[in-house]
Amino acid sequence: MPIEGDWRFAKGDPPESMTDIAYSTPVVKAWMLSTGHDFVKNPANLAVWPDGNLGSGVT
Repeated sequence: MPIEGDWRFAKGDPPESMTDIAYSTPVVKAWMLSTGHDFVKNPANLAVWPDGNLGSGVT
């Protein structure tokens, strides 16, 4: 499906966003690590699924 209309793209997060969505931030890293349970050999190292919604602070 082609992009139509007045779409605009910019590098980085909008200044008014409440959450930095870069992987290196602890917020995003916790969400990503919690999806890899199938690859963790030691159950003591499993990441905990965070509360809330990862994208709730992004406009």
